Amino acid sequence: MIQTILYFALFNLAIQMSCVWCTPVTEIVSISARAGEVTVIDNGSNIPPGQKRNQGSLSNGWSWQNTGLLTHGCSGSRIHISDCYGMQLSSKTNENLEHDLPPDAISRQRIEIASGQKGVAGETHSFEWKYYLSPETGTANGFFHLMQLLNENPDGKVQNGPVITLDARNNKVYIDDFYNQGCSGSSCPSISLSSFVGRPHYTESRGKQLLKYEVHGIMGTGGPVKFGTYRAAVAGMTASYAAVGDFKQLS
Repeated sequence: MIQTILYFALFNLAIQMSCVWCTPVTEIVSISARAGEVTVIDNGSNIPPGQKRNQGSLSNGWSWQNTGLLTHGCSGSRIHISDCYGMQLSSKTNENLEHDLPPDAISRQRIEIASGQKGVAGETHSFEWKYYLSPETGTANGFFHLMQLLNENPDGKVQNGPVITLDARNNKVYIDDFYNQGCSGSSCPSISLSSFVGRPHYTESRGKQLLKYEVHGIMGTGGPVKFGTYRAAVAGMTASYAAVGDFKQLS
C-alpha cells in the first residue's frame, strides 16, 4: 500500500456569475438532437448479462461507467467547461439502476469517469478537473459520490473500494474519509449544498476556495480517481444533472 499525502482543494470559478443557470434535466434528450453540439455516448440501456453497468473508454485514455444518460458536450453557456461530459440520472428509484448486485446491496445509479493513471507505489500524481452540479439536483439520506479515490488492491489496512470521497448528502457537500486517517464524521470539511450547485468548480487555485482537505496515510494502490454522480437510489432523491470535464493530469 502507498503511504502518501492526499491534498484536495475545491474553488469557485474565478469568473463569478451574478445569476444561476440550471440545466433542465427533463430536456437533455431533446437538446442532444440539436446541431451535433451534444452527442450521446451511452443511454444506460442494454447492459450485458452479468455486467453491472455499461462501460467504455474516452479518447484521452480515461474510462467511463454508466447506467444513465452520458453525453459528450453540455448545453448552456454558463457551465464553462470546454471538453464537457453531461451526466443525467432519473429521480425514480427503479430507473438507471446497476444490474446484478448482491441481494442485500443497496440499489444504486452511476455515471462516472475514471482517470487512466492508477496509484503506483513511489509515484506522485496530480489531477485537475472542473465540475458543475445543477441546482435542480437535491440530496437525500443516501450516499452520493461526486469524486472518489479508490483502492483496488485490498490488504489488512485498506479494503477494496473508496478511500476518500467528496459526497453530497442531506444538503451538504463534504469529505468522507473512510479510514478516519485525517478526519472523522462531522469533523471532516463540509460546505452547504447551496454554495456548491449552480456554478462550475475547479480543483486548482482559482477564485474563492470552498473546501480543502489534506491527509497523510495509507491510500491504497492500483485505484483511479473517479468523477461524476454515483448514488444510492433512495426515496426522496431528485433527478440529477452534472457536467464534468477539462481533465488534466499535471504529474
